[in-house]
Amino acid sequence: MVELYASVVIPVYNNFSVFKQSFMSLIRQADVKGQYEIVIIDDCSTDGTADYFGSSIYSEACVEAGFDPGQVRYIRNSSNLGRARTRNIGISNSSGILVIFLDADNIPSDTFVAEHIRFHRSMENTAAVGNVVFRGDYTRSRMVRFWMGRYPGSGRFNDGDELQFYYPGVQNGSVKRDELIKQGMFDEAFVAYGGEDEELWYRLCVIGGNKSIFLENAVSYHEDEEFTYDRFLVRIKRYGRLAGPLMQKKHPNYFKTEIRTRLLEPPRYSEDAMSEYLKKCLIRVFTGFPIGTIVEFLARISDKRAYLPVPLSFYGLVFCRYYIQGTKERTPADSSRTGIY
Repeated sequence: MVELYASVVIPVYNNFSVFKQSFMSLIRQADVKGQYEIVIIDDCSTDGTADYFGSSIYSEACVEAGFDPGQVRYIRNSSNLGRARTRNIGISNSSGILVIFLDADNIPSDTFVAEHIRFHRSMENTAAVGNVVFRGDYTRSRMVRFWMGRYPGSGRFNDGDELQFYYPGVQNGSVKRDELIKQGMFDEAFVAYGGEDEELWYRLCVIGGNKSIFLENAVSYHEDEEFTYDRFLVRIKRYGRLAGPLMQKKHPNYFKTEIRTRLLEPPRYSEDAMSEYLKKCLIRVFTGFPIGTIVEFLARISDKRAYLPVPLSFYGLVFCRYYIQGTKERTPADSSRTGIY
């Protein structure tokens, strides 16, 4: 009998058209038949996800693909609980030795599961971060192209390279289930966009002493049909407002690491090293009025206009500008606030 080794945990929220492609790819994975299950946690979607998994359509698709429908577990939250808690529900309901994380807007390659399993069968005390490849019409956006450059698979790393904790593998990654439980899984105080992935990887790697390794051949294709320039900036601003205070409260040394967002936190003359303080002040010069205002204007009108390109560094400055705006909107309650999805 083939051993069930891995559980692919997928949180889903109103992204059925892309997620269905992801699901169909998952049930057709090569070389690992019987070795994995699929755990889907629907965070109270309203787009037809529940109808699909409440019918026989998905099980018929499984049978056609040669995948056991009994290895698909669909769980629907009664209300919207946010990313961290939803993923924890998936981990708690998984049966595999290994938990493979996959976001619903990522379509796995044919050997996605096999690559994660192959790596972990010979490794201990190690997390893996897969290779997220962006594709689709939305990649015409220069803001998206800037964002793509932040990923390990953008050419910055080679297969097998060790990564810092600020390259988390929640979108496409894997960790032994026992290690996730040992580290307390995701912190459910993070409900708004961002932070829960980096915070978990911080505990896994910095506090827990695990290595995090890049798997170049564990490929998933990211497609975001709902991407808009403004929606992205709203998320970054919310991230700047809510994630920082929680990180600081839970891990006082978090912003003393090499993570670059430390330079977007408010400058503190009495606490920061002088070089850090000056860097923070300089960033605020280039992201504030008037320089930051002009840069944002040029970046916005250039975003999808190939005939009027601006350097991708402009989009980095826009990212910094909105993160900093978020820090300026913080309230004393934000260190314990959960926010919105």
